[in-house]
Amino acid sequence: MRAIDLISGAWLGRWLSRLTERQTEIAFGAGTMLVVVLGLAAGEVLARSYDALRAPPPGFDWFALMAEMKPADGDAPPRFAPGTEAGGIAINALGFRGPDIAAEKPDGTIRLAFLGDSKLFSAEHAEDEMIAAQVVDRLAARAPACGFDQITVAGPAYTMDHLAQLVRTDVAALEPDLHVVLSGSMRDVLHLHADADTRGGYTLHYPWLVLQSRFVDKLFRAFHLARQERQARHEGPKPDGELADIAQAIDAPMDRLADATGPTPVLAIGYRGQLREGLPLDEQMAHTRQLRHETRGLGARDLARLNTLLVTAQDQAAQCLGWTFIDPIADIAPVSDNFTDQSHFSRQGIAQLSDAIADAVMPMLADQDIACLSEAAG
Repeated sequence: MRAIDLISGAWLGRWLSRLTERQTEIAFGAGTMLVVVLGLAAGEVLARSYDALRAPPPGFDWFALMAEMKPADGDAPPRFAPGTEAGGIAINALGFRGPDIAAEKPDGTIRLAFLGDSKLFSAEHAEDEMIAAQVVDRLAARAPACGFDQITVAGPAYTMDHLAQLVRTDVAALEPDLHVVLSGSMRDVLHLHADADTRGGYTLHYPWLVLQSRFVDKLFRAFHLARQERQARHEGPKPDGELADIAQAIDAPMDRLADATGPTPVLAIGYRGQLREGLPLDEQMAHTRQLRHETRGLGARDLARLNTLLVTAQDQAAQCLGWTFIDPIADIAPVSDNFTDQSHFSRQGIAQLSDAIADAVMPMLADQDIACLSEAAG
């Protein structure tokens, strides 16, 4: 009662007493809105201050690197400016990472084209530690009578459709003897499935306010993750048929890439990272955190199962296209010694993957009756 008496005796109480009932309702509503607006403003200031003052996240800053890419027209992929540096990484005359190569392939040279995304770009490592460079070194040691060169057509977040365009515009004229493809992430497949699904698939579209406010964004993301995992535990795992339907979305971009590569042999690699079905739930949740920010209705175990089904779909599509398919990343233990983060390989992981690729590439090249390989065999 004392608090009420104090308010009644204060200027606010005297002012409210002179208002009509309708005016009091309006004043209460306006006051409530003012409190909400001030609260949001204070939260926004705190959120932005936190982002500005916090230490940068561990690992390589892929978003900063992507910001240096030049946007392209239409559906064409963004590109790095040729002959420049991006984030301290040298970009060659074609606008990709790796050594410059002659437009006309020298006699006695076997040329490989590596097609993929950030896994092949290997921004965390020196140029000679890239997967393509390591594979070429291994091939050169096995076939010293041959010369080898490579072009790595890869960039952060490149999709198979990006790669199909780049093969037509940049790679085909270089006459590679073989293409090595490491592409087809779950993120890409989920977007492709959502585009074809009348219900909108499983991708999440953020409300306008979330996109404008860092404070609201942080709240939304935190509640979304908790709600999504709670829903996944309540409903149980998604049926294999439902997840396989998402995975089959990889068929169309693989067909388009096959159309671009033409008769040149293709080695396709199952697209994996650290995420595996057999891992404990807390590890699966850590490996899928970013992807669960971008999706709805899928828990960590669903995404782990989807990854397995996606690699199976890649294998089946490769067989239909006449490609050679390997799944060596499944044999690379999902530990920090082999990976720098959920997706990208450490030097040790690159060494293991490069060994497997070289093992698969040699018989594919031998089948082409390349003269220098015949000399070495003789």
